[in-house]
Amino acid sequence: MNSLMYEYEIQTNQIKRIEFAAVPTEDGANGTEITFAFKENYYQKYDIFMIEESRQQVICITRPQRRADNYWEIQGRLIDDDYSSVLDKDACQIGMLTRF
Repeated sequence: MNSLMYEYEIQTNQIKRIEFAAVPTEDGANGTEITFAFKENYYQKYDIFMIEESRQQVICITRPQRRADNYWEIQGRLIDDDYSSVLDKDACQIGMLTRF
């Protein structure tokens, strides 16, 4: 037993979740960029977010661009070991959630 190791269990409902404003058209195959649209400006360049339904992680590679009052677009790439995965579009429908 390692006496210098500590484990914590944190329970909170204060994690902000951001909704999709549109379904992405790209699938991110071979490490290509995907355009994500959100209802608010939350993620910034180099942030990593997780799609709640598919548990896929995405790194933001551009700053968000405002297209309308409740419509912000940002370019991202899936985080994967060898670029073999593609985006699960069923988990990216309008109103579905992501988190930081």
